[in-house]
Amino acid sequence: MTHSPGQRPPALPSLTGVRFFACGTVVLAHVLAVSRIFSDAQLQLALGGLVPLATNAVTLFFVLSGFVLTWTASPGDTARRFWRRRAAKVLPNHVVTCTAAAVLVALYGVQAELSSAHGPWHPLAVVANLFLVHVWLPDGDFILAAHPVTWSLACEALFYLLFPVLILVVRRIRPARLPVWALATAAATVCVPSLSLLLAGPPFDPQVPVSELQFWAAYVFPVSRLPEFVLGMLLARLVAEGWRPPRLRYGVPALFLVVVVGLALPPVFVFGPLSAGPAGLVTAALAVRSLGAEPFWLERPWLVALGRRTYACYISHFVVVMYVRQYVTGPGTSFGVPVALAYAALMVVLSALVAWALYRFVECPVMARLAPPRAPADRASIPGSRKPVTDPSSARVEKP
Repeated sequence: MTHSPGQRPPALPSLTGVRFFACGTVVLAHVLAVSRIFSDAQLQLALGGLVPLATNAVTLFFVLSGFVLTWTASPGDTARRFWRRRAAKVLPNHVVTCTAAAVLVALYGVQAELSSAHGPWHPLAVVANLFLVHVWLPDGDFILAAHPVTWSLACEALFYLLFPVLILVVRRIRPARLPVWALATAAATVCVPSLSLLLAGPPFDPQVPVSELQFWAAYVFPVSRLPEFVLGMLLARLVAEGWRPPRLRYGVPALFLVVVVGLALPPVFVFGPLSAGPAGLVTAALAVRSLGAEPFWLERPWLVALGRRTYACYISHFVVVMYVRQYVTGPGTSFGVPVALAYAALMVVLSALVAWALYRFVECPVMARLAPPRAPADRASIPGSRKPVTDPSSARVEKP
């Protein structure tokens, strides 16, 4: 059973709610660790432990992206309409925040980025960032130009570009072969950091003990991160075919266990997509929970509402941190714990306010004009599946 063009499959609100926690992990890592506002060196070093959690949260985002786009894909959709919707969703916020970051860097130099960029301010690198092609070269001055967090959006741009072709391939895989494809794709994600060990070179930064080539190949190169997205696509098909993954009580500990294991491996594994497999299991388990008859705590309306705003928060929060460090705390300064926590709280609050404004006045109006939501369906399932994903009487359709 497949859903008709213009209709929605059953909503998966748990996958929206979990985005809030993944985004919150990234925000806290940048506010508490990357901003370096604590004068206590040991405390600042300990807070660096948030970085591995944040890098693995990005892996979860990539898997979620593949899963959700596959789950909601309509058989009658066209590549042009799909690209239009994705562009309407991501580009307006990106242009606004990238411009704000570029202004700051143009005024104060690359040190305003709070990153390991070391060369002079390069207008061409900023233009490359604006067009989301800045991560295709293994050059730190380009990778981190103006707005460092947009490397992940550049990866998503490749995913979106390829999705109309990938979805055709995924739909044609025989159900019996789906587990083999999923396992092979999960194995490919582990190979990414492993192969990057062959790329030698000087450390990218004293606080990032991997070479520039390793960092690029294992972490920000869009082709290297593509298997995570594809894994999400394959898991969406598997769930649609009736597969039930291990419960969350097993998937969540496995995800954190992989983070701990990564710390014992060469440093590049902290940045590479080592946790894609467990992240996929968690994603699939959450999807199954949303298809059940009983509501799950991640489906609470306030969590789902926050989850919808995570893109606006993710794309803007680092710019907020940059501006606070430049104009409020002073660049390069550090403070005792009470004052540093107060400044951290200020960054979080301002990030939430900016995210709300972007979502309310930029993202929503553009989406309403260029990508209006499709009408919900009473009965639906994922394209390409042969089995209904849920009893139609229990399907909860999320309002746009």
